Amino acid sequence: MSITGIIVGAIMLVTNPADGMKKIYHGVQVLSQIEQKSANKEWKASAHEESYQIVKDTIKNIKN
Repeated sequence: MSITGIIVGAIMLVTNPADGMKKIYHGVQVLSQIEQKSANKEWKASAHEESYQIVKDTIKNIKN
């Protein structure tokens, strides 16, 4: 999972409490993935990859 996905997942947990169990389950998944990235020390590589993808998407949007 990307860093953006983690951030969006955390925001979704806070903003719309209507889907209680679904949000809690998603939150548990996000936390598990955070722990996994921390244990494998993949944050630096993941951040680099995510920033590259954001720049790439921004350039595509500018061209269109």
